[in-house]
Amino acid sequence: MPSISRRRMLAASAGSLATLAGCSALGDGDDPDEPEPYRVGEVAVFNDDEESHDVDLLIRRDDEVVHWQTYELAPKDGEGGTNWATVPATEFDGCTPGIYQLAVRVDGDERRVFSSVSKPSADGKMRILRIYGDGEFRFLAGDEHQYCSSPTTTE
Repeated sequence: MPSISRRRMLAASAGSLATLAGCSALGDGDDPDEPEPYRVGEVAVFNDDEESHDVDLLIRRDDEVVHWQTYELAPKDGEGGTNWATVPATEFDGCTPGIYQLAVRVDGDERRVFSSVSKPSADGKMRILRIYGDGEFRFLAGDEHQYCSSPTTTE
């Protein structure tokens, strides 16, 4: 199976995000469904599968790519390397308020786009990608640790 280039993934991601955004992107800012800016304190990727996985992680803030990297994660027993990776907020300026989207591709398969939900309780906290058996995965938002020093304020 031919691998998809970063350029193609970025183009597909941009198209998917535009589709997900719908017409609300053209709104006047008074839409109650429009998310409030928030911060992503850190992103962590954990492999809890028996197999190793290559994970492409794309982080966008306000439609701008702020981080894109491929991580080679060992199986959960750690044999052959580490089974986790973290992306500190300082690496993509995650303590800057904005609307974040996280796109993930595991082992070159179909990419999934996650638009993080703005929750005051999760502002500035970690987002976690956890890979389970057979390469299935999901994002979890927040933990007890605060990565950004002060809460987001909106006027």
